[in-house]
Amino acid sequence: MLNKLFTGLFYKIFFLMLILTYGIEKVFAQASPVPKPTIKNYIRFTNWYDAIQAIPNYLTIIGGVLFFVSILAAGILYLSSFGNEEQATRAKTALTAAAIGIILVVFGQAIANYLVSSIW
Repeated sequence: MLNKLFTGLFYKIFFLMLILTYGIEKVFAQASPVPKPTIKNYIRFTNWYDAIQAIPNYLTIIGGVLFFVSILAAGILYLSSFGNEEQATRAKTALTAAAIGIILVVFGQAIANYLVSSIW
């Protein structure tokens, strides 16, 4: 009962603040047509040096995303083990592998930056 009351009150306050902040015209109606989205080319290289230097940066981003996903999966596996030692051990092994992986990614980035800067 109280949950519905607070939810309704929250929405009323939210919309009131929205109207007071942006005005009625901008909240409930669009004054101008929606512009068409443009696709920008963010991968522009003016020379080979920039292209070669960008490869380790992209690989580092991919490694960071994989690290985050593996940490998340290991945490969920550990939380769902419910005292099962085998599953908890698998989760700890996955967590250790993720930590070793991110260390390798960081050192690989440092080595790649050193090599690229020393070659050019």
